Amino acid sequence: MRSPDGASAKSGTEDAAPSRITLTLHPGYARSATRDEPAMTFLLNIDVPDVGTATTFYTEAFGLTVGRRFGADFVELLGWPAPVYLLSKQAGTVGAGGDRRRYERHWTPVHIDVVVDDVDAAVARALGAGAILEAPARDAPYGRIAMLADPFGHGFCLLAFSAQGYDALLGSS
Repeated sequence: MRSPDGASAKSGTEDAAPSRITLTLHPGYARSATRDEPAMTFLLNIDVPDVGTATTFYTEAFGLTVGRRFGADFVELLGWPAPVYLLSKQAGTVGAGGDRRRYERHWTPVHIDVVVDDVDAAVARALGAGAILEAPARDAPYGRIAMLADPFGHGFCLLAFSAQGYDALLGSS
């Protein structure tokens, strides 16, 4: 697999079960902390109206596995570079900035790009798990991309980088 800058990346997960989508991080993504700067990481929280249904979707669509269950309304999923936490939040409850949660398709300025080796196979798997195809897979200068949404209205992209990755865009500016 190629990273966004086109370099080959290894993660040590090459022996993962064939039914899992293996994600690899380019070493350049890791950011070293200095003595004056604390190390940082991230996790991903996804609000959903039904944790059970969401757990089924994310495990089937992406090969994630349940890490821990914190009661019936809070589940940890593992298998991506960052843990995913599914949080049960009912539609109509107040979210950030006073905006009410809704689970029909909605726009958000932040979404997940899942980097895969084979976009077409990943699209088929996601659709089989209940994803909604918004834009079929297409070739782009940096690779191949498809746009989808989960059953709860959250958009995501499936992306496979070309040999050049995002560097292919540098010559076109």
